[in-house]
Amino acid sequence: MSARRLKYFREGTSFIEIVTASLIFSIFLLSAFLLFRSGRNIGEKTLWNQKKNSDFRNIERQFCELVKQAAFPCTILFPSGIIENNSPEFSFFLTSKNEVKAVSDIIILYFTIPEHERRGGDVEKPLKISYYSLKLTSEKKLILESCTEKFPLSTPPDYVKSIRRSINNASSGASNEKKCLIDEVESIKISVITEMNNKKLIQLKVKTVSEKNYGTKEEKFTLKPQIPVNFIAE
Repeated sequence: MSARRLKYFREGTSFIEIVTASLIFSIFLLSAFLLFRSGRNIGEKTLWNQKKNSDFRNIERQFCELVKQAAFPCTILFPSGIIENNSPEFSFFLTSKNEVKAVSDIIILYFTIPEHERRGGDVEKPLKISYYSLKLTSEKKLILESCTEKFPLSTPPDYVKSIRRSINNASSGASNEKKCLIDEVESIKISVITEMNNKKLIQLKVKTVSEKNYGTKEEKFTLKPQIPVNFIAE
């Protein structure tokens, strides 16, 4: 073998060296990919937690405050006088179940918020009732439904006392509006606490489970209706 050919073979790269370099490069790429994927998963999990925390805060600020506005419809007589329709059908209604799961659509509670009738003043205003209902769907969404019903001016002497509820809950009303409060809800536990003054507090424990295995989150809400609480006939 000539000296020139011997020099060529000595300066070349062996097959083992090529395979070794390829393995090292592959390990480097795999490590970089796993690091990127891990960082991405942590980022997505953080966003999921932030989104759920935001949804829980909105429920606390908006829905829990809305419940406090539930009331019996009234006629306000000028200059001083109130006639209230305190019929049980305008009470706050709650499911009798201790826990509901997102396996089928189920109404958890429903209530009414009236804009009271005003009579005897310069401007008379008829009664308007907004119906609200909270529903857990089989799609694991907690939905607040609402619709509004307007009534003609009532007649004395009973005024709105003679009015009867024509809608059981917002689901049975026409032109209802729907708002998703939170999704990925697995279950809701319900408990009722009776205070010393016989008023009832309602506690809802909402459990959410990530569909992408980011974890679970639970939050407890206390509802404080200002009217009597009755149970929905199941």
